Amino acid sequence: MSREMFRKLALSIFALVIVCSLSSSSMAQTTSTARVAGVISDESGAVLPSVQIVVRNVETGVTRSITSNDTGRYVAAELPPGPYEFTATMTGFDTLVRSGITLTVGANVALNLTMQVGSVSTQVTVTGEAPLVNTTTAGVSGVVEEFRITELPLNGRDFGQLALVGTNAVEVRTARSGSAAKGYGTRLALSGSRPQDT
Repeated sequence: MSREMFRKLALSIFALVIVCSLSSSSMAQTTSTARVAGVISDESGAVLPSVQIVVRNVETGVTRSITSNDTGRYVAAELPPGPYEFTATMTGFDTLVRSGITLTVGANVALNLTMQVGSVSTQVTVTGEAPLVNTTTAGVSGVVEEFRITELPLNGRDFGQLALVGTNAVEVRTARSGSAAKGYGTRLALSGSRPQDT
């Protein structure tokens, strides 16, 4: 093999490695927003189309209006994490207010709403923590709250140890000999991935 052919082969392999690593890293990124979806029905279980839903972030006061479709389904996507209140209104039904809903980063949950026959002027308020269940994926995830991070005793104040608090994080120590290219710090394997992919 000539030197020129070897150089072209090496460049092709290098380009292939770069493309593969970029595509795998873009697929591994998580979203910093949350998504809520569900079905709106009446007390008999019949779905309610064209219900007006106002999603309000309790901390910021920012609201978003959405409408249920013909099958009673609604989707509130790209919601910043925080506490929320859902208000559903429709002619001939009591106004339903569902509060105490806290969304975390990357949450993808189902929240079904049941409205009662009545008048719009009557309001039914459901308070308390809503049981949010992720019914779309079978992934395991967790959120580390701020108070756990500030109260966590870190050996040598190594911020890399904070990742070990999360789900499916494993520490991989790098051997000292022959690993200058990889560094000498803590490497992490997340959810079964290789340390060099993290």
